[in-house]
Amino acid sequence: MAKPTSKSELLELIIDHHRQLERYLFYFIKDSQGEFIAGYRPKFSKKEMVQPGVAGEYSLKDVLTQLSDWEGRLVRGYEAGVRGEVPEALDLASWDDRKMEAIPAEHQKRTLEAVLKEFPASYRQALATVQSIPEDDLFTPGRYAWTGKATLADAITICTYEHYDWAKQHIRRWRSRHVGKYLNKSLILERIVAERRQLEKNLEGLTPQEIVEGGVIGGWSVKDILANTANHYCWAKTGIRKWRKS
Repeated sequence: MAKPTSKSELLELIIDHHRQLERYLFYFIKDSQGEFIAGYRPKFSKKEMVQPGVAGEYSLKDVLTQLSDWEGRLVRGYEAGVRGEVPEALDLASWDDRKMEAIPAEHQKRTLEAVLKEFPASYRQALATVQSIPEDDLFTPGRYAWTGKATLADAITICTYEHYDWAKQHIRRWRSRHVGKYLNKSLILERIVAERRQLEKNLEGLTPQEIVEGGVIGGWSVKDILANTANHYCWAKTGIRKWRKS
């Protein structure tokens, strides 16, 4: 992946990769603006989230703790520098080795509820910190020696979206061999039925003109969205039928 060369590119990568990770972890809900965002309901049970084996001996709780810890290190280091203090070295040169470092005892004692609460909070704080940094400070070499990287943007890359990808890859592999409640057939069917009912309610009362008017999602109309939905149903049906015959 090419390195970001502007603040806007860096922010976009952080936001996009965190959202991808969230899709593996949480059910999405609509916010007050009608946009889909990650909710607070995990796709895994409490028991599943504390079982070792997601990344080495790490549990899902440990992985989330690790993500928040690295985001916190970055924020604390930058804020210390702003105050004129000497930041704690990040030691990012050995990050590949530290990915599987032992979870500190104080982290092990933390409850799952506390970890789930901190996960979105630490991300928002890290994102807000990056947004507050002048672009020159992000990409000028040598200004932030405490990070151990050439530029602050390089350190941010590792502490945010590269770490999100590391977590996503481990969770994806673990999820493929771990049949949790997110793969429960009855729950999935219940959700399909519920979502279809909500869709039908949203369609009620639409005029013929509104059905074909563009701009609902990008340039798509309601008709385009429904046609695409029907194609997905057909794609799934055809794939399942071929798979059963094979």
